[in-house]
Amino acid sequence: MRLLFLGISITIMLILPIIVSGQTVGIDKPKPGSRFSLSISTYSHAEQLEDGTMIYKLKDKKLTISRLVMLSNKKYELESIIIENDIVEDIKNMKLDTLKDFYYNYCVMVTSGSEFFISIAEGRNTKSIHLHHYYNQQIGKLITIINKLLPDKYKINYMTSDTKQDCKL
Repeated sequence: MRLLFLGISITIMLILPIIVSGQTVGIDKPKPGSRFSLSISTYSHAEQLEDGTMIYKLKDKKLTISRLVMLSNKKYELESIIIENDIVEDIKNMKLDTLKDFYYNYCVMVTSGSEFFISIAEGRNTKSIHLHHYYNQQIGKLITIINKLLPDKYKINYMTSDTKQDCKL
C-alpha cells in the first residue's frame, strides 16, 4: 500500500505541472556541447498560480532571472547580472554532478512545499537534479552563492538544515 501511494504521489508530482501548464514547468535544460551553464527553477505549490516559476540561468558570466507565468506560459526576463569569473569557477568546483538526480521529502505532501529543478552542463556533460521540499547541504551552498548576487526581491527561498525530512512511508 505504501509503495502504491509513493508511486501515485511521484507520478502526480511529476505530471501535474505538465498538465497544468502544458509544458515541463521551469526546467530550462542547458544544451550539451555548450560551455558551462547552470539553471535553477523553483516554485512553491501554494503560490505557483500567483507567482509562477522563477528561473535563474547562469551562462558564462551572465546570470539571468526570469519568471514563467503558469497559466499563460509566458516567460518574462526580470533582470540580468554580470558576475565575476571566480564565482563561476567556485560553482563549477562544487561537484554538483556527484549528487543524486532526485530528492524527495516524505514529510511534505506531493502537492505542497517547494520544488527545485537544477540543471548543470559543462561541455557534453549534463546533470539534472530535482528536489521536492528537500534540504541538501551542497545545494544550500550553491543557493547561498547565487543569493549573494541577487537583489532581495529575487533571492531564492531555500530550506534550511532544520527542515524536517526524516519521515518514512
